[in-house]
Amino acid sequence: MRRNEFEVTDKAKIEKLLSECSFCTLSFVDFNNEPYAVTVNFAYQNEHIYFHSANYGKKADIIKIQPLVYFTTFKAYSSISSYFKSKNMACFTGQLFASVHIKGTVKRIQNKDLKSEILMVLMNKFQPEGGFEPIYPDNDLYQEMLEKVSVLEIDIIDISAKFRFNQHKSYEAKLSLLENLQKRGKSIDLETVKFIRENNLY
Repeated sequence: MRRNEFEVTDKAKIEKLLSECSFCTLSFVDFNNEPYAVTVNFAYQNEHIYFHSANYGKKADIIKIQPLVYFTTFKAYSSISSYFKSKNMACFTGQLFASVHIKGTVKRIQNKDLKSEILMVLMNKFQPEGGFEPIYPDNDLYQEMLEKVSVLEIDIIDISAKFRFNQHKSYEAKLSLLENLQKRGKSIDLETVKFIRENNLY
C-alpha cells in the first residue's frame, strides 16, 4: 500500500470489519487471460472467507481451472463535502471508507457436515432473526439444495486493510473534519465520528 498511514494490520479490527460487511467483489483471470469479477455475499469464519454459488456457470468453471482470487470488500462512511473547506469554490470531495483486501485460493467444500455448517453461518449472518429449520446433512428438507448448491472456501494467502479517513492531513484539518461532520449531523456522520475516535484516526 503506497500510503502507510491508511494501512491497518490489527487483526481484531480487520475481522470486525469483515463481520460488518455483507458483500464482496471476487476478481479472477479467466480462460482467455481476461479479467473477470463478480460480486457475492460472504461470511468470515475461522480465518477463511466463505460464499455459495451454483454448481455451474462461468465463475464455477474458472475456479476449477484457475482458483487464484482477489477479494475486496468495503464499508462506506461519510462523504466529504466541498463546503467543509470553501463556501463557494468546488474543491476536494470524496468518500471516507474502510476496506479489506485478500489474495487467496478458492476451493469447493465437499464435506457435507462442513458445507451445512457454513450455510448455517451464512443464514445466521443474513437472517439473524431465524425463521428457518437448521441445516444439517440428514435433514430431508435440504437434501436437494445441498446437492445443487456449492459452498466455497477462500484460503487466505495475504490480507490487508485500508482505513481512509484523512489520516494524511494535519491534526487541525482532522479536527475540522470531525467538527464539520458533527455539525452536518446525519446518522452516517455521527457513525463516522465514532469510528474515527474509536480507532484513533485523528
